[in-house]
Amino acid sequence: MDANENKGFEEAYKSETFADYYSAKHEQSTKLRFRDGREQAMWARLLQKIPQINSVLDCPAGAGRYWRFLHGLAEQITAVDSSAEMMASGRKFHPEYLPNQCEVAMAQTLPFADDSFDLVFCSRLLHHFPQADDRQEILKSFRRVSKDYVAFSTWRTGNWKSFRGSSKSKAPTRFFTPLEEILKDVAAADLDVVRICHKQRLISPIVALLCRIRS
Repeated sequence: MDANENKGFEEAYKSETFADYYSAKHEQSTKLRFRDGREQAMWARLLQKIPQINSVLDCPAGAGRYWRFLHGLAEQITAVDSSAEMMASGRKFHPEYLPNQCEVAMAQTLPFADDSFDLVFCSRLLHHFPQADDRQEILKSFRRVSKDYVAFSTWRTGNWKSFRGSSKSKAPTRFFTPLEEILKDVAAADLDVVRICHKQRLISPIVALLCRIRS
């Protein structure tokens, strides 16, 4: 990534005040609760037919937004984030859904052995990286520590938000990627797409992909 376009953005997540704000962000209004509900439903559709799994890596875990959902999938949840403050806020606001383990690390350099988890779950990370090399590095890292599945979300083109966003002059921290480029990233990481789900097709840019390690 260019001289780190996201440096200030990343630093914000290391603020305890911002972390607490982010923890409560999706409950602040009816509109935000509605949007969050749609995104949670997208993930439920994406993962509803996977076989029984025992272990999940949540990366980046953020402030625990998906810990309740992930506990419905597996008993063993490991949370990883580059911000200790974000995970501390998650533990404070979601004490009933704590992960079994929390680690501060980057997605590109995960501190786990190969084939450690049945599923790697990644929400709202890859759309911060405009360069394919960066996205592919992260997906390859996920593929290394997964025994079977990798599920991730990103922002794609071909919807109302991407059309509006393309005309903005403000320096972005979130980037739209054509679906064909997203699929190239998946293939470069030696993964195969199992299923694709959209948050709200043609309106929202958020798309989630369930991938399986190529045998």
